Amino acid sequence: MAKLNRKSLKRNLFVEEVGHQVGYLTEHRNTVILAAAIALALIVGAGSFWSYQQAKTVESRQALNKAVDLFHGSVSLENRPGYINYATTLERIRRVSEAMEAIIADYSGRPQSTAAEYYLGLLDSEQDKAEEATKRFQTAINGSDAEYAALARMALGDMLHQSGKSDDARKHYDQLIAKPTRVVPKGRAQIALAHTYASSDPAKAREILTEVQQEAGPAGILAATALQELMEGS
Repeated sequence: MAKLNRKSLKRNLFVEEVGHQVGYLTEHRNTVILAAAIALALIVGAGSFWSYQQAKTVESRQALNKAVDLFHGSVSLENRPGYINYATTLERIRRVSEAMEAIIADYSGRPQSTAAEYYLGLLDSEQDKAEEATKRFQTAINGSDAEYAALARMALGDMLHQSGKSDDARKHYDQLIAKPTRVVPKGRAQIALAHTYASSDPAKAREILTEVQQEAGPAGILAATALQELMEGS
């Protein structure tokens, strides 16, 4: 009998709980429908946003690839099928600048925008526009893509070193050594740093190159070559 009463009690509690839920849904029908609609809209909106972002990613990558192809085009009167040729240097500068500026305007905040700043820095550097190139490289260094930021820092360091500002160049190389990336590994930055000491402190340069020489891979080979050149020049 007690067992039967417990079953009845559980059933009654269950019925009562379901009743409360049904009552709540009935009383708050509009609220529940609105909440469900909002949830559905959020799901659809999230999917649409993701699709939009994916489309923008593909679009920005394609735009950058085309712009990089323009950058690597050559000035030549010879028409070579499959290659981008320019009749004049000014034409190359104009077309590359327009393509890269469009990427910066259309895809601000994306890695491709950082890349465009880097390539525009290289373009300015080619024209000996040091001030403009420095601004471009600095913008890329502060950009959203770590790899292109590292390339920009390396290019800026090289430009500073070539202009006789080796102390400033070393600051950039030191940062690259402290935070290497895939495209600018530690060994590459160390070799660049060693070059800044080649004339002023050959012993320091040899010390750095000797360390890098012990590494396997391209950096070790480049360091060995640079070390040999340093010893032959001393």
